[in-house]
Amino acid sequence: MSKQRTQKSGPHDATRILVDYFCFTISVSEFFDHDITDEKAVYTADRIERKFMLRGLEFQERKGMYGYAYARWYDGIVYAWGGNNTIYIQMSGTGCRTWETTHPGLAWERWIKQLQSTYATLHISRIDIACDTFGMLKLRTVQAFTRKRNYISRWKTYLIQEGSSEMAVIWGSSKSDFRLRIYDKTLEREVKGSIDADKVPKNWVRCEFQLRNDAAASFVRSWQASGSIGDTFMGIMRNQLLYVTQYDGIHRDRATTAPWWERLLGDAGQIHMAYDAGKDYNFDSLSRYIFHQAGSSIKAYLTIMDGDLEPLLQGVRMSSLNDRQTELVRSAQEERRERQERQIEYAQM
Repeated sequence: MSKQRTQKSGPHDATRILVDYFCFTISVSEFFDHDITDEKAVYTADRIERKFMLRGLEFQERKGMYGYAYARWYDGIVYAWGGNNTIYIQMSGTGCRTWETTHPGLAWERWIKQLQSTYATLHISRIDIACDTFGMLKLRTVQAFTRKRNYISRWKTYLIQEGSSEMAVIWGSSKSDFRLRIYDKTLEREVKGSIDADKVPKNWVRCEFQLRNDAAASFVRSWQASGSIGDTFMGIMRNQLLYVTQYDGIHRDRATTAPWWERLLGDAGQIHMAYDAGKDYNFDSLSRYIFHQAGSSIKAYLTIMDGDLEPLLQGVRMSSLNDRQTELVRSAQEERRERQERQIEYAQM
């Protein structure tokens, strides 16, 4: 399930793509129509495990986290609730492998679609997508090209880490919703000593997208549109970062990509992020504003009006749209029209 788009270029060259961190929230109101109290805590945990297909795992109680009153943990998977209007699910890299092991027939993209269709308030706060390479990249070469500025990058900042415990190039600031980390995974595993050194794969370099909030939603949208996590990863990488041997500083389309980087990207076409690291307006941010910021005000209004929707709808109809709302509506209508046309064509086949 995690090893989509595995490719080989030679006896020692290979890549694999995997989800290596997944974190999301949903509103408590989609679980209960009342506040979670201490006496309901056990029942809530059982319900969460059932709803998110976590039953059968030996979860252990742990201290609350991130403002949540209760939390339970098992092998890299944590869920938390109480003292907040959301329920929180977090899977580290280990947790993602645990999920895959316990759900061998459920692909990530299908599960995410299930979450989207089930929970209107779903918010993916973080997703990391890793590309593991074995023999295809040399970290020293990546660092050298970066240091010499032989690259075209949409990220404005980078950090080169060089030492006995870590070798990496990190693109994007620590505050950014979209970062790229290229690092020596063999060295990391050897330093941690979690497994025998002779069992750690050699020449293992990982390229990892760390995506949060709108950037995470953007990647997922592109992934669902393409149907391939690997093509999406490489297409966005081609758009975000090119290591080059020749570039005039102006014409990107005339630049010569370094052969070793071109070999990594393969035949993937350039994919633009649907919006730039959370700065642009989209349906996800519109929905979050309605449910998370304006939701309580709407609820209070409807309570005062005894649930009468007509005055609220009348006021909404009289409201005018700003430019970005108008563009969002236009785009949604265009997508709906294209989908209907495809359905008609399919029915006539």
